Amino acid sequence: MRALLERELASEGLTFAHWTALVFAGGTPLSPSQIAQRQLAGHVVASEAEALAAIARLADAALLQSAPDGALQHTEAGRSLFAKLSKSVEDITGTLFAGLPEADLEATHRTLLEIAGRANKLLATK
Repeated sequence: MRALLERELASEGLTFAHWTALVFAGGTPLSPSQIAQRQLAGHVVASEAEALAAIARLADAALLQSAPDGALQHTEAGRSLFAKLSKSVEDITGTLFAGLPEADLEATHRTLLEIAGRANKLLATK
């Protein structure tokens, strides 16, 4: 699924790090450093510098801007692009999940969450 998302992002000249910064900036108000820390915690980027570079590129492209409190927020162009990409994600997941029984999807979701949790615990110990 991530490869399908990355193909959509590449068509807009974006990477997964750019996408996650756009996602985080569209939610709870966060500073660039807070977004970078969330990207590091999620293993999206290898370093804070990489995360901050992705954020800077989005700001340079006028997709993100700083609010008066220092939190990042979407610009009008950023909101528009985020909505377009979100619709693409919705369409892709709709196609992938079409016709699958709801109970199977729910069981798969629970299983993948458990596996991800275990993987994160292993990553934290090394």
